[in-house]
Amino acid sequence: MPDKFLEFFIFDKNQENMKTGDRVLIAPQVTGRADWTEATVIEVEKNPYVGIVITAKADDGEIFFEKEDMFKRLDNEVCTQ
Repeated sequence: MPDKFLEFFIFDKNQENMKTGDRVLIAPQVTGRADWTEATVIEVEKNPYVGIVITAKADDGEIFFEKEDMFKRLDNEVCTQ
C-alpha cells in the first residue's frame, strides 16, 4: 500500500509541473530540428512503462510526444532588475 501512495504522490507532483495548456520547449532530439521548438502541451499521460509522457503541439501545428525529460517548461516571469 505505501508504494502505491508514493507512486501517486510522485505522479501528482509531476502533473503540477506540466499540465495541458502550458507553454514548453521541445528538445531537438524529438523534433529533428536544429534548435528547441516552442509548443503547447495538449496531453499529460502516465504511461506504466516509461513514466510521464507529454504530447505537445508546436506553433506550426506539428504534434510531438516523448518522455517529460525531453521538454522544458517556459516560464512567463519577467525579470525587472
